[in-house]
Amino acid sequence: MSRYFGLGLLFIFTICFSACSLKQERPKPDLDHFDINESRKDINFLILEALMNQHDDVNQTRSLQIYERLYNKTQELPYLMEALRLSFDLDDHVRASRLLDSGLKKFPQNDQLMKFYINDLLHNKEYKKAQHIIHKLLEKDKSSENYAILAYVYHFQKEYKRALLYYKKAYSLDLGEDILLKIVNLLDENLHQTKKAVEYLESHIRLQKSSKEIYYKLLQIYGRQTDVGGLISTFKLLYKNFSDEQFAKKVIELYMYEKDKSGVIDFLKQSGYNPDMLMDLYAEDEQYLQAQKVAKKQYKKTKNVEYLGRMAIYEYEANKNNINAKILNSISKKFEEVVEKMQLPLYLNYYGYLLIDHEVDIDKGVRYVQMALEKEPDSIYYIDSLAWGYYRQGKCKDALTQMEKIINKSNEEEIKKHHRIIKECLKKNNEFK
Repeated sequence: MSRYFGLGLLFIFTICFSACSLKQERPKPDLDHFDINESRKDINFLILEALMNQHDDVNQTRSLQIYERLYNKTQELPYLMEALRLSFDLDDHVRASRLLDSGLKKFPQNDQLMKFYINDLLHNKEYKKAQHIIHKLLEKDKSSENYAILAYVYHFQKEYKRALLYYKKAYSLDLGEDILLKIVNLLDENLHQTKKAVEYLESHIRLQKSSKEIYYKLLQIYGRQTDVGGLISTFKLLYKNFSDEQFAKKVIELYMYEKDKSGVIDFLKQSGYNPDMLMDLYAEDEQYLQAQKVAKKQYKKTKNVEYLGRMAIYEYEANKNNINAKILNSISKKFEEVVEKMQLPLYLNYYGYLLIDHEVDIDKGVRYVQMALEKEPDSIYYIDSLAWGYYRQGKCKDALTQMEKIINKSNEEEIKKHHRIIKECLKKNNEFK
């Protein structure tokens, strides 16, 4: 709007939206018979109606009719330019030619009007004339826009190499993304130089702040080539520059597709995305000290005691083959704080089993395991912990009763070992039948 009509319309624009919000119907002026000299209000209303309709596909034709009528009545250039723009948008070339015939007589030296004229000439296959006009414009102004128009003229004629030459010239002047995409599409689709197209995109991303559209174009090419490495590196850059988790998820999906767990770990470590997943992957690889470091960092950051619980678990797993009283005390302190503040079954069972297995406080351990089972009564691991607690209490018969619930449901070596030991206990006490 401000390009042609100035700031004076701002007040009118505000009034229009106020009226719309109150759902008030206003009579429309007669488009074909209003008196331009007597009704400035009618002009303003028509301008506003045109502005409101021109971005609506259904009503664009109405906007075009209004602008054409305004131009015919006022002979003012801004109305002509809007009418021409809409004519080309709607592929109404007959109307565009009519408007240009009239406009060029009144404004023969207007460069913007000449650019519309070039488009009309191309549609009518008057290529030499179009080339002549754009070369004349370039003599006056060697701008990126004019070089891009010259490139388009050659592109339209399928003179791809010459078009590329001028697109490159235009791009060198302003590094615009629209021109870059024209170069890329020309190289990729018409000249079959996809490698060079990729180089242009990668160079632009490396040297310029780029919109998502540039990255998406690169992804499109990498996807077509099944270049997983290229896809991963591009999604990484998208996540780094736009912080949208959908891009991080794509990186992880692609690494998983490649069965590259270390790649996932490196990405999570470097990006800071999803520390919980990073902890799980470290634990899966038995890198418990690394998992503990991440949990500690998250606990300091969030004060969430669940991370303290994870710290305790990872500390135990990292040291279970060389456990001593000092380490047990460190782990127990963490678990005590966790179970005091939140009774999650995972931590109740884990701490309970630790107290039982290391005979720190067997009765207390059994109570914690029972609390975990109240929340998840069918857990094989919690039932095994309870059975082991009963065994440590000397209740071998009760222990076997618990083990028989799960022994055929698990192939865990530790559960099988517990089952054997409990059966031996019953034999020694002559309780086993």
